[in-house]
Amino acid sequence: MQYFEELVHDGKLEEAEKYFSGFCQLHENMLSTKTYFELRRQKFLEALDKHERVKALEILMKEFKVFAPYNEEVFKEATLLLPLENFRQHESLAKYGDPKIERSNIMRGLKQCIQENPKLKGKLQFPVTNNSSLQRLIMYGEAAGSSSDVAKAKAKAKGVTFF
Repeated sequence: MQYFEELVHDGKLEEAEKYFSGFCQLHENMLSTKTYFELRRQKFLEALDKHERVKALEILMKEFKVFAPYNEEVFKEATLLLPLENFRQHESLAKYGDPKIERSNIMRGLKQCIQENPKLKGKLQFPVTNNSSLQRLIMYGEAAGSSSDVAKAKAKAKGVTFF
């Protein structure tokens, strides 16, 4: 979850979507669909904010069209934003602010969708292990290998540096 949040906050929306796709498919359930929609909507609005009309049109045609069966009006409204010099002229987006702030705003909604998504139950936090379990695994590994293999592994480990 933390990695996904960082991607969204940093504006790496395509990477965030790709990462999310490793856990959920677009039409898997309504919460997954909403998550994809919000990521793509933000990507579309950021392209408009940068006056990248070609990119915004590409996002609209390639990435937004899949949501038309859920709500055709959303696709039509997005189409109306393309010719506007400032998409904030549209009354529903008049309060749209800086993209960084908007990413934080959508992240709150995304977080709720993700936490409620049944497909992601138990997958949001890194698993917690206690030290005794790790020590037991190491001891089993050492016991399974011959004493000469363990000695070789320790010799190799001495040459490894982390900094």
